[in-house]
Amino acid sequence: MLTTFFSCTNSENNNLVTLQGRMILFAAIGGLLALMGGIVYYSSLDIPHLELAEIKLANVEVVDVNSIENRVKLETTFLVKNPSDKTFTVPLISFELFANGKSLGTGQYSTADVAMPGRAAFYPSSEIPLKSTLQFILSDTV
Repeated sequence: MLTTFFSCTNSENNNLVTLQGRMILFAAIGGLLALMGGIVYYSSLDIPHLELAEIKLANVEVVDVNSIENRVKLETTFLVKNPSDKTFTVPLISFELFANGKSLGTGQYSTADVAMPGRAAFYPSSEIPLKSTLQFILSDTV
């Protein structure tokens, strides 16, 4: 009696195996999508804490003036303050400097090419200075 219940032809057996394979594939894809959605949700929980960070321009210093090539090299210092209870890193700060309402130039502080362990970590309730240099060409308008 059991042999008649479990007996299938080869084509029926192939259809069952194909159906089982498809079900496993769809379950694996669904599980992967659920895992990715969970990661996105978990990473978005820190956004309100990160919005508390403060970046201030602390200092702009003239490092070098090359009157032959009409170039000026400035060193900018930013103070990054972390008032939250989460530790974070800053991979990029893009900025534009103005003097008397006129743009001197744009620059950036970047550690995008540095691995995460090498970046400056901003611990809770800390304030760290970040330095960057900016070079621009002098003109009559500046």
